[in-house]
Amino acid sequence: MKNRFEQYKITPALLPAGISSDGSHDPSAPVSDGEIEEALAPLIPRDCGHSLVRIGGPGDGGYLLPDDFEGIEACFSPGVNNFKNFEDQLAGSYGIKSFMCDFTSDPDKLRTPLIDGLQTFEKKWLDVEAGPDNLDINGWVAENTSPTGDCILQIDIEGAEYRNLLHASEDTLARFRMIVIELHGLYLLRDSAFMRGIFRPVMQKLAKQFVCCHAHGNNCCGTAHYTDEWSVPNVLELTFLRRDRVRAEALKLSIPHPKDDINVSWNPPVRLAGAWLRNADPGVSELMHLRQSAEWMQHQIVESLKTQKKLQVQLNACGTRIQSQLRKRFGKFENVALGKQASQSSLSKHSTSEGAAGAINGRKTGRFGFHTMPENKPWWTVDLGEIHELRGIVIYNRMDAFPERADKLKVKISQDGTEWTRIYNHAGRPTFGGAMGDGCGFPLLVNPKMKQARHVRIECAGRTCLHLDEIEIYGCLPNARPAAGGGAKKHAARKAGKSI
Repeated sequence: MKNRFEQYKITPALLPAGISSDGSHDPSAPVSDGEIEEALAPLIPRDCGHSLVRIGGPGDGGYLLPDDFEGIEACFSPGVNNFKNFEDQLAGSYGIKSFMCDFTSDPDKLRTPLIDGLQTFEKKWLDVEAGPDNLDINGWVAENTSPTGDCILQIDIEGAEYRNLLHASEDTLARFRMIVIELHGLYLLRDSAFMRGIFRPVMQKLAKQFVCCHAHGNNCCGTAHYTDEWSVPNVLELTFLRRDRVRAEALKLSIPHPKDDINVSWNPPVRLAGAWLRNADPGVSELMHLRQSAEWMQHQIVESLKTQKKLQVQLNACGTRIQSQLRKRFGKFENVALGKQASQSSLSKHSTSEGAAGAINGRKTGRFGFHTMPENKPWWTVDLGEIHELRGIVIYNRMDAFPERADKLKVKISQDGTEWTRIYNHAGRPTFGGAMGDGCGFPLLVNPKMKQARHVRIECAGRTCLHLDEIEIYGCLPNARPAAGGGAKKHAARKAGKSI
């Protein structure tokens, strides 16, 4: 298993004195609360004497910077991915050049074209050694700017920020008037190698020349709780201003700032509280957090109503067609699972009050009827009450999110609930659809070939969540078969796993 230094590609030359490259320094000494507080102290925002402006637009990729752009020569942006709203606004509003790099992208992949004379792009990584595929931050800055011009560093490179900042010379860092950085992996602050060999040295290095003037929790990846005073988002966006540019106004901040925006729409905003508010007005900060949370909830309600309306239109359009196909295949057979007793391997926090019964209530919504926890081989089972001759099993996938989780679905049957026989394995086949039909794919039809069973189980291989919309099981009691020659007989021999 790689140690933290190998994970973050921290070479021995970058390590602070006294830290060994195998990560074995002081292995018995846990990271204390005091160490965490000391390391995080430089990240507590304070007023810098400049109003903050949002650069890059709403949502992910937008950041708050001090309104102190006059005289800035260039911005350096490693890790731009395929969009450059931040750099476009710097060019359009302030005439600032941007030098960008990202090995995963190309100029023709960028959502907006490069601005001639103001933007350049290199298909390279930012790393500690220059090479055919790499740029070194010291050389990159020196080669593209005058010796004394001020610059901006905007860095979001998924954990590589640590080794590049450790590698950056003090002179290179002094060239940056502002640094906008997204820190990753903050759930590792209790890890001694990460804390003592990576995180704390980087924060101490920045604190020599910079003051943190803004902090924003990225709501993509949760929060780590360390002490009563310190809850730290696992991904944290920070803005630093060089100390010589700070004005001594010392105003109380609002955290969150009124111009903050959430990064991902499906998660609520992350709240920075406790020690984060040492230089903030707690009352104003509380009101701002409540306002932004309320705006997020309102947005969720509006989007949910839009989704429900869209789903209902699709359900209405496709429902008649699907039911017509089912009548052709099964004739007079009834859905013998409707309202029977069902169970599942676990209950997710997302589960409805119906639990497993949500899959056999006769209602198809396009969402999930039941939901398990993420676990190994999750399952759902229905007890039909007595042995039935099974003619068809129709499985409606959840279509609002993660339908691919059912790609390794298996169907098993049993007469006693103890001995199980697998009658279908979906592994290796395309993702099947649900009640919306057509563009989302049709539900899955499994042909049990008239086998007799009392229990039917749906199971997924591997570690995943199992969540389906509705499950219909068509059949009859062994002594109550429809007359031979009907639609049921005609379709009973169809191959297992064929979609409607």
